[in-house]
Amino acid sequence: MKAILIVLALSSSSLIAKPISIEPFYSPYNNSDRFFVDKVNFLTQDDIRAVYDAEWYFEFPLKSASGEVSVAKSCAELEQKSQNKISAKIDSEHSALMATKVLCDSWKVMGALKPSNASYIPDGIISESLPDISPSELSFIISDEQVRRSKEVHRWADMDKITSFERLNDFQAVFYDNSDGYQKVTLLATGDYNDDGLEDVILLKENSVLSGSYTSTHGYVLSKLQENGSYELIKEW
Repeated sequence: MKAILIVLALSSSSLIAKPISIEPFYSPYNNSDRFFVDKVNFLTQDDIRAVYDAEWYFEFPLKSASGEVSVAKSCAELEQKSQNKISAKIDSEHSALMATKVLCDSWKVMGALKPSNASYIPDGIISESLPDISPSELSFIISDEQVRRSKEVHRWADMDKITSFERLNDFQAVFYDNSDGYQKVTLLATGDYNDDGLEDVILLKENSVLSGSYTSTHGYVLSKLQENGSYELIKEW
């Protein structure tokens, strides 16, 4: 009987010790339609890495600090050329180049995700309450004063007064604030980015203004360390 109890105890503890595995999730809204004629669905890391190296349907004109002109035809090529100081060949395309780099960097981050062992991430990630539980770095920051203030407060909601919320789908929403600005937030993926075993969230945020031409694009890795806790910033680009 004692031997049986020992076997049962060992079997029980091995079941308890076995960690769960939560596979990375990739949203259908990955912005691949901005680069390729046909949208690409990301199902595995191999899909993302292949798309990162694949040629776009267009060429992005670039210039070096010395004025030398070249083009980028893929995320991999843009990354390689960005190791040196480059800019858009046409000054008016600077914002488009920055947005392209952010999207490429987002795919690279998504390609590094691993299965997680635990998660405090809610099912409804893109919700009206997101500014209340997200770090201040997600706010609409366009001045040095706002950068300074963002370091003094903790939440996105402490920086921007959100006046309305528009849900586009389960993965995207637009947040409007009282300063004429609005932010489109897209859930790109979930998975373990920093090897701590916890599930993280990859978000893309596109800033615009209603009465102007200002735009900017940003990417974030966020994580929750406890149930009902707020998001913490892991990485920003």
